[in-house]
Amino acid sequence: MPEIFTVSPKLKIIKNTECDIIEKALKRYIKILNLHKPSIRVKKTKKEDSPEITSLNVLVSKDFCPEHPVLGMDESYVLRANQSEVIIEADEVWGALRGLETFSQLFYYNGTRQYFQSAYVKDSPRFPHRGLLLDTSRHYFSLKVIKAIIELMAMNKMNVFHWHMVDGEAFPYASEVYPEFTKGAYDENHIYRISDIKEIIDFARLRGVRVMPEIDTPGHVASWGFGMEFMTSKCFDKKGVEMGKRDRGMLDVSNKKMWDALIALFKELMTVYPDQYFHLGGDETTFWMDTCWENNAKIKEFMGYWGLNSTTQLEQWYFDQLFMHLGLRDMPKKKFIVWQEVVDMGIKLPDGIIAHIWTGNRSEQLADVTKKGHMALLSECW
Repeated sequence: MPEIFTVSPKLKIIKNTECDIIEKALKRYIKILNLHKPSIRVKKTKKEDSPEITSLNVLVSKDFCPEHPVLGMDESYVLRANQSEVIIEADEVWGALRGLETFSQLFYYNGTRQYFQSAYVKDSPRFPHRGLLLDTSRHYFSLKVIKAIIELMAMNKMNVFHWHMVDGEAFPYASEVYPEFTKGAYDENHIYRISDIKEIIDFARLRGVRVMPEIDTPGHVASWGFGMEFMTSKCFDKKGVEMGKRDRGMLDVSNKKMWDALIALFKELMTVYPDQYFHLGGDETTFWMDTCWENNAKIKEFMGYWGLNSTTQLEQWYFDQLFMHLGLRDMPKKKFIVWQEVVDMGIKLPDGIIAHIWTGNRSEQLADVTKKGHMALLSECW
């Protein structure tokens, strides 16, 4: 049976790092755990007396305060609690953060005193990427709610906030290079400015959570055309009747103005987000390939010019062009992720692309994409 220790109301905190990540984490946990506040004193018999923890020691081996969390960061730690002290040891500040979270979960309050359970914990993550996707296009979430979600992620030692910011339903990102995009938002109150994004990135950094953006193309883009109509391809049913703006789910890849705006948007966002990975989407394009590309005479003429015999070949052409532009010298250097459909369609991708599995037989999909030489992310719905 583990021993139970009381915690001194004058708990001493000892640390060997000045990194702001640990400094601010300690302030948060002191507040959360109600430390450094006098406990209600109750008369105890000798039998009820228990050893008292008088110090919390946070020791980080590497004298380095990272700018941002990254894939593969060292989150391992060791926590030891004896009769007088709790010691958290880690190589990097990220491990110390995870150790502090475990410390908080071994801590409890019985209404009169604070207690801590004896423990020896040697912990490290099985997976380097432990993420949660939040879709802020179909449902807008305030900064307060997003921060609460990230706080809960940190409590569960998750480390990637996958921000699916825009989609066909709404375009809530307030671009500074093309402000017209926000005409695709629900209204002017339901947008995210660059300052908002930076606020979320900083909040997440202090909790060891990466913020990984996703801009989904070439499908799921109807909202892009509300303020910039040239971005999306006109769509037609089998009888050649033009469909509504809400049905324009594919980019107009034949339009040079579209390419200029698309690359400027990517450059802006790749500069705003410091994470080394950027999610390019690519899912479910078959929903709109026939109506928006195959049935569009302008797109068919464009395909003929480039010698493309199918809309799948056109999507290959699109990704070839996109990766060429994103790899230019003046672009921020990133690594990229695509949804599994891109791989399923046989699209040839550059080396190093990660395939994100989310539907179908997950085991078979994982085997397929890794056999093709790609690293893989696995997602499950709730």
